[in-house]
Amino acid sequence: MAEFAYRLATEGQAPGAQAAAVGLGILIGCTPLFGFHIALAVVVARVLGLSRVKMMAASMISFPAFAPFLIWGEFQVGSRLLRGHWRPFLPRDLRMPGLTELGMDLIVGSLVVGVVLGALGALVVWLWVPKGPVAAQRRDVVERAAHRFLKIGYREWWRTRWELCRHPDLAMRAGRGDFASGGNFLDLGCGDGALLAAVLEADEGRRPERLLGVTLEAAVAHQTEIALGSDVTMEIADPAAWPLGSPNAVVIWETRRRRAPVLDDRLLERIVAALDDEGLLIVAGLEGRMPQPTGESLNGLVERITAAGLEVELLIGRRQGLRRPVLVMGKKADTGN
Repeated sequence: MAEFAYRLATEGQAPGAQAAAVGLGILIGCTPLFGFHIALAVVVARVLGLSRVKMMAASMISFPAFAPFLIWGEFQVGSRLLRGHWRPFLPRDLRMPGLTELGMDLIVGSLVVGVVLGALGALVVWLWVPKGPVAAQRRDVVERAAHRFLKIGYREWWRTRWELCRHPDLAMRAGRGDFASGGNFLDLGCGDGALLAAVLEADEGRRPERLLGVTLEAAVAHQTEIALGSDVTMEIADPAAWPLGSPNAVVIWETRRRRAPVLDDRLLERIVAALDDEGLLIVAGLEGRMPQPTGESLNGLVERITAAGLEVELLIGRRQGLRRPVLVMGKKADTGN
């Protein structure tokens, strides 16, 4: 069942395929084949290799509250195209048309209205869905990383995918091996291990030699060990007090599923002292929800990291709902240069 739900949720993810699924679903929902919309959408999506879930959802445009207005509009359009006039609105002007006339008006009107609404829906989806090779790389990393958690269950897969989708730039950089290639990667407050899974998707030569996650949640740590296997070491401890050792990259990522430590001055000082030459500090979260002291602005966080001796790169992504994903990367200068 988890595999079946996974296939339903991930089929037809290309931008063009998503736009086509929504457009055809709306067209099917506008036809007068009431009672067969969902079944027809499933068959068409299956034949064309599109998303069955998206097409079924789009075909529900004729839901009961909206169906009377949709059908009346189709009658009006059909009458205008076939007879050159709109149907009257006032009761005194109404006449009882024949079934053939009604049927022709409905068929023609539904096709025209369906094509117009379907094209508008497909256009909106096409403009909304990220496109291009970078977006495709992000989707690929997210899907492959989240799939590791499917062995635990569909819910864990969905949560991991949701967290990575909310921060696609972080997932993409992890998946292409930008973090601690060949070195030690430390995730403080790793939660469900979503970022660790993304790091494992990097090519063999770009992957860290040792991946360590520290969390206070024993149950979540156990699930992460099952999903990621021996490639990742999980430690159940306080992330803020963990002895850092000599990591090449340290990540503090704040999400709803992760209890990341607050990056206060004391923890920042410890991290900077532990990082080796050209080591990397990655601080990530959503706009207004970052692992920093209460009341500190994003600019204040960047200034503190810069003052600690790191070269800072700040990335703010596309708005998702009311927030934007924020990625702050501080790189330690190579003292040998």
